Amino acid sequence: MLGDASHVLLPRCSERPSRRTGERRLLLGLWASLAIAQCVLVDLPVAPAHASACATKTIGLDSTQTNTSTSPVLGEAIGQVFTADDTLVQSITVWRLIGDNPNFNGIKLYITELDSFGVPDALKIVLDGPVVFVPYGDGIHPIPIDFVFEPPFTLPHRGGFCFVLQTSPHCYGSWNVYSNRSNPYPGGTMWIFARSECFLRQGPNDYPDVDLTFRIRFCDTATPVKMPTWGNLKIIYRR
Repeated sequence: MLGDASHVLLPRCSERPSRRTGERRLLLGLWASLAIAQCVLVDLPVAPAHASACATKTIGLDSTQTNTSTSPVLGEAIGQVFTADDTLVQSITVWRLIGDNPNFNGIKLYITELDSFGVPDALKIVLDGPVVFVPYGDGIHPIPIDFVFEPPFTLPHRGGFCFVLQTSPHCYGSWNVYSNRSNPYPGGTMWIFARSECFLRQGPNDYPDVDLTFRIRFCDTATPVKMPTWGNLKIIYRR
């Protein structure tokens, strides 16, 4: 006469399970883990790629392409018109002079749109801030001033814009940034905004033969980041 099901299926404590029984339990456990992992991966939403994961495109001039410098005077602001082929800005970099060290004045960044004549429009500010403080350099290399956006800052459209630099928090302070008076950048030129009480005045003056030495990095939206698939994960898991 057979006992209850539990008595038939379960070995006694004094009995040692066979090797085949142990292997079968191990395989069942692995298949169950894979099934649970697959359900979790399918149900979870895909997270957007961070700026560090995207392909980048760079415009501007590097720090070796310089032959002069520019400095704001008594509340002025310095702008550079640029042409954006993409809308996701990862970072904007300018360089302070090697000898401008130390300097405890912050640099505030704006981005403005252009009017129908291509003039920076102080009434159409699309980015107000941030302020970056880089008081010390090494006395040997140009001092990078990096405005980094994480996640990337989104411009309202492609085309012409102007980024503008102003001393902050006291706009009557000063610093010197590298520039080039040979007009090497084809997508825009330097502009000077008149003195103010720490805001941007309308009607800046154009310097058509001068460019700031600058670098803008964009996320290249034409090159999407390839996300891993469940098939890839299974192959990695099997290894």
